Amino acid sequence: MSRINQRTRTQLGTYLVVTSITLLIWIWAAGETRNEDTVYARVKVLASSDFETIVSPAGDQQVDIEVKGSARSIQRLRQLLSQPLELATGSYGIPREAGRHTVSLAEALQAQPEITQGDITILNTDPQTLEIEIDSTTQISVPVEPILSGVTLGGEAVSNPETVTLTLPSRIVA
Repeated sequence: MSRINQRTRTQLGTYLVVTSITLLIWIWAAGETRNEDTVYARVKVLASSDFETIVSPAGDQQVDIEVKGSARSIQRLRQLLSQPLELATGSYGIPREAGRHTVSLAEALQAQPEITQGDITILNTDPQTLEIEIDSTTQISVPVEPILSGVTLGGEAVSNPETVTLTLPSRIVA
């Protein structure tokens, strides 16, 4: 009798181990199945670390991003995109040179290290491109001249300081 009991225990143990492994594989596979979904982000283009560059538009742009990846990676991406995603000029598909540029959002986003950490593939974005203008700043010194109309002075009007330095986009100075 104990021989059958021992055999039954061994079979139950085997069934338990096989069932546990099967469940673990199933749970892992469910997390790794490739899904397509749309995530939403706010994207902002910033000048790289130098203070002599101006980028416009300066505000966040709302972007719909169609992605493909595992459920786990898409969830991680949603958490990442809960804050505005900052794209720096001169890196990952964003030009550094002055002028007007049309940037492919799908390519720029796919190149971001935060996004490439998972198995996310960016299929499409809405809008597909982002129009940005990059300009450098120029400093010019201008004299300060008091212009007082309808005022009677007891002496000569003097400005203090006599000159000021303005920092302006170079396209305005030209």
